Amino acid sequence: MRITSKASHAITAMIDLALQKKGGYTSLQTIASRHAISVSYLEHLFADLRRHGLVRSVRGPGGGYALARAAHTISIADIVMAVDRHQAAPDFDHPAPAAGGLTIEARIAESLWASAELFLHSTLEDMDLHSLVESCCAAFPEATGEEAARPRSPVLQRPRSLAQASRARALTSVFDLAEIEV
Repeated sequence: MRITSKASHAITAMIDLALQKKGGYTSLQTIASRHAISVSYLEHLFADLRRHGLVRSVRGPGGGYALARAAHTISIADIVMAVDRHQAAPDFDHPAPAAGGLTIEARIAESLWASAELFLHSTLEDMDLHSLVESCCAAFPEATGEEAARPRSPVLQRPRSLAQASRARALTSVFDLAEIEV
C-alpha cells in the first residue's frame, strides 16, 4: 500500500467533510478553494468515494457532499483503498542469479518492503477519521476557531514591511538593512 497524491487529496477532502457541521453539505467548489485542488480532480475522487459508500451527495442549491457514515466507522485505509484500488504490488528490480532464484539480498529487501506495507496498512486500518480529526484539533486549535482566543507568539506576528522601515531613513547599502529596528 502506498500513499499517493490521489490518496492524500482524498484524505484531506474527507477531513474537510468531517470538520463540517453534522448534517451539512459541502460543495466541491468550497473544498477545492480551501485546499487548492481542482474541482474536476475532486469530482473523480468523490465518484470513487461515493461508489465505496464513504460519502453521499445532494444536488441543487445547498447541496454538496457529506460523510455517508459516522466518522469513527471510516478508517484511513478505507479512503486510500477507495481511490487507489488498482494499486499494483511494488515491483522490485533485483538482479536474479544465473540459477533463476532471487539473491539473499533481494529476498531480505523484499521481506522488508512486504513488512513495511503490512505495517502501514494495519496502521491506517486502526486509524479512523474521527480520531484523526480529534487529535489534529487538539494539536491545531486554529482548525476549530480557537485561534482568536489564544495570543499569538511574537515570532509568528507579521513583521513591519521594509517599506515602512525605510521611510525614516533611506537605504544606501545592504549593511543599512542590519541597522533597521523592526
